Amino acid sequence: MKYHKLRVLPALLASAFALPATADSSAGNGEPVLSTVQVRGEQDAPFVDSSRQSTRTETLIGVQGIANTVRAGQTSIYQALDMAAGVSLESLDAYGVAKMTPGSAMRIRGQSTNYLSLSIEGMPLTGEPRYGSRESAFDAENFGSLRLIKGASPVELGNGYGASAGSVDVSLRELAAERSFQFKQGIGSDNFRRTYLRADSGELASGTRAALSYSNTSADKWRGAGEAPGKRENFFLDVAQRLDNGGSVRLFANHIEYEGNNFRQLSYAQTQDLGKYRDFDFNTSLSGVAAQDAFYYGYNRVKESYTLVGSLLSLPLGDGTLRLKPYYATEKIHNWDGSAKLNGNNATTPGVSDWLSDKTILGVMGEYAWKFAAGEVAVGWWRESMNWPAYTAKTYRLDASSNLTFGGWNGMLKYGSDFSSSAPYARFETTADAWRFTGGIKYLTWYQPSTSFYSYNQVLPDVAHDQIIDKAVKDPTSSVGDHTDRAWLPNLGASVALSPELSLYANVGRTANRNWFGGGNIARTFFTNMTKFQAAGIATADALWQREKLELVDTVDTGARWKHGDFSLVPTVFYSRIKNKAVTFLDPVANVAFKQPAGNATAYGLEVEASWQAMRTTQLFTSLSWNRSTFDDDIRTATNVVVAAKGKQIPDTPRAMAKFGADIRWGAFDFVPLVKWIGSRYGDVTNVEKIPSYVVVDATIRYSGKAEMLGKYEIDLSLVNLFNKRYISSISTADDGGTSSAWYYPGAPRTVALTFGMTF
Repeated sequence: MKYHKLRVLPALLASAFALPATADSSAGNGEPVLSTVQVRGEQDAPFVDSSRQSTRTETLIGVQGIANTVRAGQTSIYQALDMAAGVSLESLDAYGVAKMTPGSAMRIRGQSTNYLSLSIEGMPLTGEPRYGSRESAFDAENFGSLRLIKGASPVELGNGYGASAGSVDVSLRELAAERSFQFKQGIGSDNFRRTYLRADSGELASGTRAALSYSNTSADKWRGAGEAPGKRENFFLDVAQRLDNGGSVRLFANHIEYEGNNFRQLSYAQTQDLGKYRDFDFNTSLSGVAAQDAFYYGYNRVKESYTLVGSLLSLPLGDGTLRLKPYYATEKIHNWDGSAKLNGNNATTPGVSDWLSDKTILGVMGEYAWKFAAGEVAVGWWRESMNWPAYTAKTYRLDASSNLTFGGWNGMLKYGSDFSSSAPYARFETTADAWRFTGGIKYLTWYQPSTSFYSYNQVLPDVAHDQIIDKAVKDPTSSVGDHTDRAWLPNLGASVALSPELSLYANVGRTANRNWFGGGNIARTFFTNMTKFQAAGIATADALWQREKLELVDTVDTGARWKHGDFSLVPTVFYSRIKNKAVTFLDPVANVAFKQPAGNATAYGLEVEASWQAMRTTQLFTSLSWNRSTFDDDIRTATNVVVAAKGKQIPDTPRAMAKFGADIRWGAFDFVPLVKWIGSRYGDVTNVEKIPSYVVVDATIRYSGKAEMLGKYEIDLSLVNLFNKRYISSISTADDGGTSSAWYYPGAPRTVALTFGMTF
């Protein structure tokens, strides 16, 4: 059932901002109002801007770049990065609104988004378990710019689950100085519908600016039955206040509700015949055969909500500036997954897993910065605490009529306290003649509480998720204690301007990734193989758990920035050494294969971004990349069985990519074609399951105007996969894929969407 009700929000938007805006948007002393909380410059670059002098590999996507790459769905942060070099974007649907399989949405330099530090105004949208919708939990119309940093992250960023894929920080859209109202309505293929409303108060007499927005999106799945989403509602509130002492405060809140059906994965064999299997999906009806009906579309769905509240406080203090960024987030996910072989209550038969996750995050970032003649020095601290009371999963079996009947529990974990992260840091930046230097160091501490494991090989009642732990029996030998990891993460960068047109830069640093989020995987592995482990003298799961280590990544980036007239060129060479990568590796004592920090890998490559203002109305852009990412050693997974991983390309990592974009203006029209060539890649670490290269063409035709009654208006015609190319878009696989099967998802067919928007 579609969800299109706008409820009473338009009336609320109108009434909330029916206050008069002041004509003067400056303070009494003539200085710009709220300068410390406004977006750091809306960029005119139609795709990416990587030409600014910096000591690191850094790309900025501004308002126009976001508009040209984020599709009609207007929800995906990752889609805004699509044209950047080294970025391999994957999507289940043409609009970018469907829930992605964890870790399969995008890779940067071959690294999964599991290891991408994603933040908004510097506040980390904490990653794994990445089952939530954080990258698509916002409306892109509320963004001002996106900043992508590859290689070593600056110490004030790179927080969250990991940063070997880099850091992406989102800046919020500038709050308007004048009162305004924005409306957008989109329609498209597969019954796509999207309504977006935003009202800006303008600057009030008190020096306050505020904005409130709402969106409602739904679409049918392009293959199979169901909707993705059937419901996606987003609410956003943003308020900024100028303070009399020259400081400022900004408070924003974002809330999303999502419900939808999942897309079904393909096997590798099915990818070889996309003419037959491109539209393969979950079953549209029940057959009475349990092994088939576990894949009924109604039994494979997700419901989730996510709320983020953040604040930015800037205060002049002594000889410097104090910046505080407290934030709060809560996430609730209810997921249903069908399987032909589902464990639970001493049975492995067809069924549906019903799992629930409920997390609350509380964090703060604080920094004090001193300005001096040649630069800035700052000290800061990041602290985050996540409360995740328990993970629980029910099993439902299918009866003779294929109705779901309770079949026991197949997962019960309880955490002893909160997960927590902390990272004090210091940073500096300084200039000397043509040179610029930046650097910093932070000390990361990652605390994971004890994990109590409850046996699911027992008869337990069918009760609510939050009631089962009290009725279950804890298995002490499969439970694990708390664990703390620590790491020093330094970085250092330098750039030199050889001429007004040419500069060189280099950056070196270390990042860290978290291989585990709680001891659940280790506990389950031990429980399943308890006899083997204990026979080998490994008495408890905690003995395995204490082997856990952070993955550490050392990266060197070197590059140049050359701008001559209307042409700019930015080549970059990078090299990374990865240590303690989690791989499914054979324990030499117990003869059991399980995930452990036993892998080392090497990555290196070349990236080029270039733009050319060919004429006043035409700008061209291209990005090229070549990437070699391989394991240093083979992976032993069972007795005398070795996965030949050494020297093989890490799964889902194309060696080469080429992208081309143009922004061509003719009067009131704007034509934006995008062409992407993605090289061949593999779904397994032995490089046997090869996915061929593909070329896909997207285009946007935009008409802008102004009418006396409507104000400014814009009509966008979006064409995705213009030539209806059949290809594999998303691969869901571990970096050591081959020890388990990869999941493949075909790219969406030709899709057309029309959006009308106006601002007045």
